[in-house]
Parts: sequence; structure tokens; C-alpha cells
Amino acid sequence: MRFFVLRHSEAEPKGGDKVDHERRLVASGEASAYRQAKKRISQLDGLEAILTSPALRAKETADIFASVLGKPEIVEECDFLNPISEPMTILRELRRYQDRENIMVVGHEPNLSQIVSLLISGTNMASIRLKKSGLAVLDVAEFSPGYGRLRKLY
Repeated sequence: MRFFVLRHSEAEPKGGDKVDHERRLVASGEASAYRQAKKRISQLDGLEAILTSPALRAKETADIFASVLGKPEIVEECDFLNPISEPMTILRELRRYQDRENIMVVGHEPNLSQIVSLLISGTNMASIRLKKSGLAVLDVAEFSPGYGRLRKLY
């Protein structure tokens, strides 16, 4: 399976009267997501599902990628991708999608980097850090520690 791991783009700052889950992408974050999606469109062509955190900034990032692909219907909000989810919980939940060939998750740090680390090294200690709009591309045999191979990190 080809597995894409995407960190949400730049969002409004924390604080003020905004609840964390309601923070939106800023204009530069939207532009960054569009650029990343357009650059990677040939790699993403066969994408079957974009699983996103329920946080607004992640959903907006996922929607941008889906719109560039012309597949808005493949976005699926998944509570297990929320910002406080544990990486092993996320991996267990992803096993439900094991029958797919190409999926993407859109979420948050540090859990996304930890997922990549778990998949490629069997531990969460690999030096992987996804920047905002950062994308990791992996080949995954199964959603268990040590069963992935990192192909690219953008």
C-alpha cells in the first residue's frame, strides 16, 4: 500500500477566544497546500481516501488536496486523527483501511512524525519531523511498527 502522511498547513495562531479545533488556515497556509498538492498530483492520482483529523485546519488542508485531485468525495473525517491521539491508536485504527492501495492521512504533530517513525523503524525514535504542509510517502505492508518503508519526505 502507498501511504501518504500530510501535516496540515499553517493555521491561525493559538490563543485568544478561538478553540484549538476551530483554527482555520491562514492565506499563506492555503497557498502552501495548493502548491504541495499541485506538485504531487501525479503521485496522488490513484488516491482512494483522504482521512483527516476533525480539526478545521486539517479538514481545510484535506479539502484543498481533494479539490486539486478533482475528488472531493474521498475526504473522510476521522476522530482517531485528532491532535491528542496516540500513535499506536492511530495505527490500530488505520488497519480498517488495509485493503486500500493508496490512502492519505492529514493531521498534526507530533503524532504524524511518530507514526512515520513507528512504521519505518519499529520505534518512535527515528528523526522524522514533518513541517507544516510536509508530506511523507511510504510503502506499508501493514499498519504495525516496522512494516513501512519511507520513499520520500517533502
